[in-house]
Amino acid sequence: MNKTVIIICLAWVLSFSLYAQGDSTDLKTVHPPKRYSLGLNTQFGLEAIFSEDNSGPLELMIRRQQGTNSAWRARMLIDLNTWEQQDFIENPPFLDINNRKGWGLALGKEWQIPLRKRWYGYFGLDIEGRGEEIRTHDDNYDFENIEFVSVRREMVVTQSFAAGILPFLGVVFKISDRLSLSTEVRLNISQRWASIKKSYAVRPFRVAGERTLVDPLPPFPPGTPIGTDVYVREFAFVFRPYTGIFINYRF
Repeated sequence: MNKTVIIICLAWVLSFSLYAQGDSTDLKTVHPPKRYSLGLNTQFGLEAIFSEDNSGPLELMIRRQQGTNSAWRARMLIDLNTWEQQDFIENPPFLDINNRKGWGLALGKEWQIPLRKRWYGYFGLDIEGRGEEIRTHDDNYDFENIEFVSVRREMVVTQSFAAGILPFLGVVFKISDRLSLSTEVRLNISQRWASIKKSYAVRPFRVAGERTLVDPLPPFPPGTPIGTDVYVREFAFVFRPYTGIFINYRF
C-alpha cells in the first residue's frame, strides 16, 4: 500500500511536468515574485454547518512567492471543539461531555508548474508539529433510584504531540489574478507521543431519603487518579487524498 501511494505521487508530479512542457502558451510565471497570499481552508465552515457534533480545525496558509514558480509557505491550525451527548433513555442515564483543543504549525516550500491559462499544479514538502488535548467527562445519573444520592464523574485526559514531514501535491484554479481555489493531497509521515490520564470525582446529587435534588449542585472536587498514567508512542504513515478546498487571495 505504501509503495502504491509513493508511485502515484511520483506519477502525478511527472505528469504535471510533461503536461507543462507540452503547453505552448506563455505561462512561465504563475505569480509575481515577493508577493504574499493568504488562504483559508473551507472545510472548517462546511463541517460546522453539516456536522451536529463538532467541526474540523481552522486552517490558514500564508505563501511568499520566491523567484520563478516557487514559494515558501506556512500553515497554521487551531482546533477548539466541545460536543455533548445526553441519553436519558437507558438505565442509568448519562451525560457525556468532550472537549478538544489543538494547534499545529507547518513550514515548507512548494514548486509550481504552469498548466493552462487558469490552472497550475504544485508539489513540495512541509515540516509539521501538532499538539492536541482531549478531555472526556462521563457523568452517570439515576433519577428513579431514591437511594442514588451522588454523581460519579469519570474523566480521561489525553495529551499528545506529533512531529513529521508531509510531502504534498496540489492543483490551483485562478479565478482572477488575485483570487484562486486550491486543493492538495498529503502524505503524513510522523511520530506521535501521547499520555493518557484517568481519574474520577463524586459530588452530591440528591438529598438522602428524598427525591429532592441538591440545589444548587456543588462543583466536582479535584479528581482522584485511577491506576497509573499510560504513555504511548506511535509511528504514522497516512495518505490524505482530500484535505479541503482553500480560498486564496494574493496581496
